[in-house]
Amino acid sequence: MSKPIILARRRAESSNDTTVSKFVLAAQRTVGPYVEWDFPERFNYVPPPVYFCIRALIPSPEQVHHLGPYTLNYNSPASESDFDIIKALIPSYNDSRFTISRVDPRLWATLIQLYSTSLPESFERYPIPLSDIYLPLLQQIPSTPNFTLITILELPDCEELADSSISELRHLSSLCALEASGTTVTDYGVSVLSKTVGWYDDGRRRGPWPLRILRLRSCRGITHKVFHYVKSFPLLAVLDLRGTKCTISSCTHPWSVSSNPDLYHPTPLRTSLTILSSLMPPPCKMFSSSSVFNLYIDTVEYAHPHGSKFKGESRPKTLNGKGRCRETAVGLENTAITLLPHKKDIPDSKDNVLVAQVAPEQLPARRSRRKYSRGVSPEQQAMRIPHICMILIFSIFLMEISGALIDYPTRKMNSRLTMKKVSAMRISVIFILQIQ
Repeated sequence: MSKPIILARRRAESSNDTTVSKFVLAAQRTVGPYVEWDFPERFNYVPPPVYFCIRALIPSPEQVHHLGPYTLNYNSPASESDFDIIKALIPSYNDSRFTISRVDPRLWATLIQLYSTSLPESFERYPIPLSDIYLPLLQQIPSTPNFTLITILELPDCEELADSSISELRHLSSLCALEASGTTVTDYGVSVLSKTVGWYDDGRRRGPWPLRILRLRSCRGITHKVFHYVKSFPLLAVLDLRGTKCTISSCTHPWSVSSNPDLYHPTPLRTSLTILSSLMPPPCKMFSSSSVFNLYIDTVEYAHPHGSKFKGESRPKTLNGKGRCRETAVGLENTAITLLPHKKDIPDSKDNVLVAQVAPEQLPARRSRRKYSRGVSPEQQAMRIPHICMILIFSIFLMEISGALIDYPTRKMNSRLTMKKVSAMRISVIFILQIQ
């Protein structure tokens, strides 16, 4: 199985030693709510052979096209007692709360290939996050004369979509429309994505070959250089550059200004694709068949529920500066949090530049002593006075001894050694006074 498509963009928030510095890493939630769904274990009837054949095909939907150009015909049951293949495979299909996202994407991909011309309208669109673990597998499904699968990616104002992560979209081999408006994508990001379009050694296409619509509205890093990079997309027909640094005079051949507002924002991408398909001349077709199904991607990962039902998951918690727990809305598995000292615990000084990189319990010893000395009561300070007097008397005694040593007849031989010892004694006395 291929790896999930993860938009990894390390985002650091500027902070000082009085806040929490947080680094948001790649999204890791790759399994959807369909894991709670399962086939029924018992039936009140004997299922037909087609039921067991479809179940055997579910793990490998990318191999269904090898069965040939034949399709099955789905007929809605006339009564509740009649057999319904969809209800047998999806027991909750007739439920009023049924959503197609509750169905395993592999089962959905298998059904739309076998019953491409007769499925209900609810099967035409499957919403799926970009990080779903089965999305790379679905991208390996080829289009046939009886079936077409396209991918619509709509991630406007997405912080994870940037020049450093846009190359991950190379795995979307059926990408037909891309909405990247309001992101930090620049000319360099478009060039990176364009370089992913190519051929494998076995003759298969690589990258987003079928890209038809590209929206880069309000992307401040897009300039007239983008016209050079989009040449690598052979089927690109609509390019939305409003709000960028491009002007009408910068348009190069074969691009020209369009007066059809239905091809641009705020028209949904799916509607714009339908309108673009209708503009094709009669001999030409934009898709390989009239039965078009689409994977709709508008999120990076699955939402983290507050009360998760998945095994081994719980509500994430982190520690604040005082050691107490507080709940956070970001999962612990996709967030690296650096806890920094609070302003109440550490006084403002130049040392905070270095202190901001350690936890409060790891502060230098000198600052810790200074902190605790401020909270000494007057009684404790009075008890320390006799100790200080004794230290002063002892230091005077050491000084007298040092003077006697200097007058010793052999001071020429031992003067250097004696002065070093005296200096060490004086330094020790000063160090003790500073501690007190």
